[in-house]
Amino acid sequence: MRELSQLRPLRQDDPLRSPSGRYVLRYDAEGVAVVMDTATGESTWRAGEPGEPAAGVLLLGAGCAVQVQIPEGVWTSAIAAKGARELILTDAGDLELLDGEGALIFNARTGPVEPQALGDRAPAADITASRFLLYETDRKRRTVVRQQDGTLRIGEHEDGGGGHYSLSDQLARWFDEQDGTVLTWRLLPDGRTQDSKSWTLCLTSRDDRVLWREPMGNPTTVPPRPTAHAHGGPELSADEQAAEDFTSWMDALNGGTEYCATVIHDISPDEALRRLGADPEQIMTGTFGDLLTQSEVEDVEFEDLAVAAFALGPHTLLVEDRGWAGVDSPQLSEGTFAVSSCKSFNAASYFAVYRDGKQVADHSEDREKEPSTPEVRAALDAMGADDASHTAFRRGLELLCRTAGVRPTVADVTGVARWVIILDS
Repeated sequence: MRELSQLRPLRQDDPLRSPSGRYVLRYDAEGVAVVMDTATGESTWRAGEPGEPAAGVLLLGAGCAVQVQIPEGVWTSAIAAKGARELILTDAGDLELLDGEGALIFNARTGPVEPQALGDRAPAADITASRFLLYETDRKRRTVVRQQDGTLRIGEHEDGGGGHYSLSDQLARWFDEQDGTVLTWRLLPDGRTQDSKSWTLCLTSRDDRVLWREPMGNPTTVPPRPTAHAHGGPELSADEQAAEDFTSWMDALNGGTEYCATVIHDISPDEALRRLGADPEQIMTGTFGDLLTQSEVEDVEFEDLAVAAFALGPHTLLVEDRGWAGVDSPQLSEGTFAVSSCKSFNAASYFAVYRDGKQVADHSEDREKEPSTPEVRAALDAMGADDASHTAFRRGLELLCRTAGVRPTVADVTGVARWVIILDS
């Protein structure tokens, strides 16, 4: 392996290796962790004090120090730094500590290292293990750090955690060779809708052209400037939409892989949003793409609410971006009728029916199989189905539309809507 994560023990059968493989951190015949030069067979570091080796399990401990669990307790080395999250081994045979963003903060031979933020734009060649690209808001932190094997580590971090991935060393070298360019983040079309944008890592030229952007591959020449495109392909014709189509409208919004949609009878879009907790001053007018773009600008997280309200005649259709408020908001149905269908990224499904402020049916996954309301019963009859829970899982949007007695079209959801973003405080 190339890095040892915090609290993960070093295993006998999985040593820590330097990029070239010349140096390895492993256990010797006495069970002591050692750094070995495989070219010479020499041990360059050994756990323990002089004359008192520490035989036991090595790990980067909770105290951010390299430790060994020994029978007498714990031996703690001088290889330690506040915020250390990974231990690596270099081709010089040095043990190093990285922080949660992959930046170098300690070298066992030279001591502590103070990482330097380059700001949100810089030539790629300026990015090193200790000099990193940073775009930071109150809610999210985006970074680019060069790893010792030449790859670029792209990180995104927030209070609830974060993640990272790597760009190949081939692509990183190509970045370095493009004179006058900078690596930065831009709000660029993301393909989720025809007009939505999201923060995207890109390489820009002196004249501000985008030469590369995520998720392009490894170019060998300067790529053409990217253009916006519709995610779901061309809109279906009227004849095509007449083949019992209940999903194209959601495909046009976000591809239909993850959604939460709610229909409320006989209330306006603004009233629906107010029932979800929006102040009238917060409600905006724009497309669903505008909502997605603003969600990027405000770094909306899963616990926040980002929802658009579309008018369907006298009724309102709510569509959330990664949210679940509709399926758990009986107040939407006060004095009326509402039905909500949600599907998560891992295919879990939720389906609930409300009347006059109370839930009257729950056909979420593994819940009520038998229809318990006349609206759901009629919808299942029209679909030739009898298991409400199974049908909600397999054909949730169709069951939603038939239960609510609506038939949204692509045109209904690609125009302007009323929308709101409510950040969780």
